[in-house]
This record gives sequence, C-alpha cells and structure tokens, in this order.
Amino acid sequence: MGNVQKTLAQKMADQIIDYIAANGLKPGDKLPTEKKLTALMCVSRGVVREALSILATMHIIRLVHGSGIYIDSPQNAVMLTSYQTYLHLGYANIDEMYELRIQMEGVAAELTAKRISQSGIYELEMYVEQSKQYIFDEKQFCQVDDCFHHVISSQCQNRLLIMN
Repeated sequence: MGNVQKTLAQKMADQIIDYIAANGLKPGDKLPTEKKLTALMCVSRGVVREALSILATMHIIRLVHGSGIYIDSPQNAVMLTSYQTYLHLGYANIDEMYELRIQMEGVAAELTAKRISQSGIYELEMYVEQSKQYIFDEKQFCQVDDCFHHVISSQCQNRLLIMN
C-alpha cells in the first residue's frame, strides 16, 4: 500500500486512543465531553465529532445521546466488518477467508488444550453429547456446534482470538 496521508480527524482519533490508553480507561468508562475534548486536543468541534464517529464505527467508543461518550467493550464487530469489507471490495475471496479462519481456529484449539479449565472441559463434553442427539437436526446441531466453538475460543485465553 502507498504512503497515505491521514486526515485531521483520523489523527485526532489516534490521539483519543492515546488518551484512553494513557489514562487507563476501560470498557464502560466515560470520556470527556466533546467540548472538553475540543479544548484538550486544540481542534474544532467538527474534527472531534468526526474522530468520535470513526472510533464509534470501530466500536472503540459508544456515543450515548444525552449521556456521554463511553469506552466500548471489544467485540468481533470490528474484525468481522473488516473481513466483510475486504470480501466486498475484492481484496480477499471466500476461500482466503476460510483458510484464515481454519488457521485461527487451529491456534485457538491448541491454546485451549493447554489452558482450559475443568469447567471448560465439562462444557465441551456436554456439547459433544448434545451434538450426538441432534446429528439429524441441522438447525439444532449448528446451535450446539456454535456453543462448542464459543467455549474453545473463550478458553484459549487470548483476547484477540476470542474476538474472531
């Protein structure tokens, strides 16, 4: 990729991320108001609003009308949105996405095997037994399979893999 210049709003979004990190803010914590951010960052309110919009789109913050700006909980929405955008723009195809998913699931399974708790083992065993009951019911089987994979991703204890 070329050397792309960031807009002032993108630079401001980076500064707000730096502010969040420097102040140890966690999901659910409140950011200063737009007015305070404008004064703090020495930019116009329009630039701050655009930066906040960028961060809200990335699910880094959550704008609550009448209440304030909050640090959002990390969700897979950012990664999923990026992957869907890559597919839509033709930067990747479905086979490449599948290959990536297979690799990530393998790493998550390996980490889970090393780090799983006793209750996690119990959950996996329970879902294996349930899946046997629903082998001929595709909808039920897929729901149980999703639960099984959720346990694997949550037990791997890697926050980035959990998000995917």
